[in-house]
Amino acid sequence: MLVKFDKIAICICIIVLISVAGCVNSHPVQTWHSGSTSTVQIPNNAYYTYTVDMKAGNMEKISIATDGNPIDLMIMDPLNFGTYAAIENTNGLGTWQSWNELSIINDDYTFTAPTDGEYYVVLDNTRYPSNGAYAGTKINVDVTFSSYN
Repeated sequence: MLVKFDKIAICICIIVLISVAGCVNSHPVQTWHSGSTSTVQIPNNAYYTYTVDMKAGNMEKISIATDGNPIDLMIMDPLNFGTYAAIENTNGLGTWQSWNELSIINDDYTFTAPTDGEYYVVLDNTRYPSNGAYAGTKINVDVTFSSYN
């Protein structure tokens, strides 16, 4: 269930989305390509983000293998990603909605898009969410994307 926001909150989130690629705690947002594998190093207290446009009902398998340190995987729509990024980049308080797989070391996660649209895949090495992983060090992560359309 997504929370309804007023017009001011939506405007703030849009501003955050426009500026998030230059924020200290993140890397530029990358577009994922099905069948591709990449290795990324995520610094302590940072996150790495991929985006994808999906049609409702399409499935994407995301395979994660870390260097032995746990990481959190979250998938969000643009509005919730804007909220998440604002919280992360200001050390603020708040909540966001996401599909989660927390404390991953080596796992596969399959996501089915509930609606047409853009989705953000976040590999999180920060203290949020409070019930997730926080390695306290940089993490090397192999990420593979596979589509099932």
